[in-house]
Amino acid sequence: MALRGRVAVLATASADPERDALAAWSIGHGFVTLWLAGALPPNAGPDPESAARSVIRRLFE
Repeated sequence: MALRGRVAVLATASADPERDALAAWSIGHGFVTLWLAGALPPNAGPDPESAARSVIRRLFE
C-alpha cells in the first residue's frame, strides 16, 4: 500500500490526510538522509529498517 493510503487508514480522525501523508514522507525521507550521512546516534542500532520503524511508529502514538 502506498504511503498516502497507509496514512489515510491509520489516521482516519485526521482533518487533513494529504498533509499527514506529507508529514510521514518527510519524516521517512529525513530519517534516510540522516542514516546515509551517518548522522544518527549510535543507539539507533545497526538495522535501518528496525530503527526507521521505531521512529515512524511515533507518528501514530
